[in-house]
Amino acid sequence: MLAALWAAYCGLHSLLATFAVKRLVSRVVPALAGWYRAAYSLFALLTLIPLLGLMERLGGEPIWLTPSALKWTLLPLAGLVIAWSLRDYPVGEFLGLRPAPLEVPGEAGAGGPGVAFVLGVPHRFVRHPWYASALAVIWVRDMDQAQLVSAACWSLYILVGLRLEEARLEALIGEPYRLYRERVPALVPSPWRYLGRREADRLLRDAAGPVAANQRS
Repeated sequence: MLAALWAAYCGLHSLLATFAVKRLVSRVVPALAGWYRAAYSLFALLTLIPLLGLMERLGGEPIWLTPSALKWTLLPLAGLVIAWSLRDYPVGEFLGLRPAPLEVPGEAGAGGPGVAFVLGVPHRFVRHPWYASALAVIWVRDMDQAQLVSAACWSLYILVGLRLEEARLEALIGEPYRLYRERVPALVPSPWRYLGRREADRLLRDAAGPVAANQRS
């Protein structure tokens, strides 16, 4: 039951993030299009709370315990990566605290005026530092059966969402993002695949123009 509810939650929120739904909103209710991100974030939060409550009610004895050393190593590291990455994002727009045009290819203002393809330091080593950090937070903890089912569902959602997000970014940014995907791994850093500062600057220059989208994962 819990897995089915998480699947419904993830499917609905993925649907609401598609270009098709955003395009429909921008055409049917253009006055509200700028606040779509705020409505999406609020809806995600309000529908998440009861599912987390159900997970806690269904939980029982832990079925595995994560070593404390692993917790104290990976969790602070994940928090540091998220905090460091925040410097590269317009947090107000990301959370919907300020109105912003919808990111819809082919629509006027797609991507938002003045918004640019951003490559902060964490993004030079992995394309999705937030997703990588989220996976660490999800799995580096003690697990009961309900938490294990939830963790598996969240992880699948992140991996599917990663693919959808990259398709969206490639549609909005184009060739520079395709080159970026070739040079930098998605989640796990590699000593052979990363961008040096000069390479990142060159890629950003190639991406300069009216196009753009912040890398938000």
